[in-house]
Amino acid sequence: MADLLFSDLSFDDVYLNLALEEVLLDVVSSGKLPPFVRVWKNPISIVMGISRRVNDDLFLEAIKADNITVARRISGGGTVYHDSGTASFSFFFPWELLGSDASPHKIDSASIDPFLDIIINAFWQIGLTGRKERISDVFVGDKKVSGSAQKRVKGAILHHGTILLDVDIESMSTYLKIPPEREEIPHDEFVTSLKNLGKSISIDDFKKMLSSSLKKLGHRIEKINLENNHPELLEKASQLALRTYSKPDWIFRR
Repeated sequence: MADLLFSDLSFDDVYLNLALEEVLLDVVSSGKLPPFVRVWKNPISIVMGISRRVNDDLFLEAIKADNITVARRISGGGTVYHDSGTASFSFFFPWELLGSDASPHKIDSASIDPFLDIIINAFWQIGLTGRKERISDVFVGDKKVSGSAQKRVKGAILHHGTILLDVDIESMSTYLKIPPEREEIPHDEFVTSLKNLGKSISIDDFKKMLSSSLKKLGHRIEKINLENNHPELLEKASQLALRTYSKPDWIFRR
């Protein structure tokens, strides 16, 4: 168990939000910051996993017609639609915090399940029974409510994902194709939101749920104001967003 820093800093700029993820992973992996947890949200946008292909995942004409921002993150996993009903979470943990079985060189339960357990335990607090499906999804009943992905470096792991609080699944279907690996299951038959499950949860409620889950698992939490305490990290993220994340050759690389 560990002392964790906790931030709820978000920007109304998807590129800056994603750049900050990379910056925080770097400072945690180098030991300049202790283990870190972030809860945040994006503006309406579409975020692709690093290896996803535009032609496989996106209805580009609809996206361009509605002026929807498209971005690409440094982690794997699928393409995700974000709106005001989507909560994002991020864990930046040194490898030693996950135990001796977890390794940067293999993707298995030792490096994924500890993070899924945090989310599943949070759902227990509102009377929902979550379970792991596929590699890193959390289902309630027969539908997905949370997906996540990882970026691994030598010193630390970034495990981040989303919770569908009240996402607009109709818009999701307008902009996102059914991914090839899903075998033609439509979005509205595969995913759902907590609101559709009878739980009206705000992002502030989710912050409290996640904090409580971490404490029950033995972690100690200290909230940090990155803007006041580490403005240099935000400046670094801002430069990275301009230099990389906002560039078409990064976003549309595949």
